[in-house]
Amino acid sequence: MKKIILCILLSHVSVHAANLATSQYHVSTFKLEKDQITLSFVESAPFYRASKKDAKCFQMAIKSKEKVEIKYDYKTFQIKSCKNL
Repeated sequence: MKKIILCILLSHVSVHAANLATSQYHVSTFKLEKDQITLSFVESAPFYRASKKDAKCFQMAIKSKEKVEIKYDYKTFQIKSCKNL
């Protein structure tokens, strides 16, 4: 009886884990209270790799409160480009 309950429990957990792993996209909103800046974008990972050039683009956009367009690859978690609008 214990083995049956254990098998049912493990299959239930594995099904839910697969559902969680396949949900790729969610919208994240970051609010920086000090500068009153809100960033909102669709992402599939908490961290992305960016080049120094793109990191400077982000910093300049935050300082000057300008809009930027960010292109990223959700499969490799790399930011491809950042350009001012």
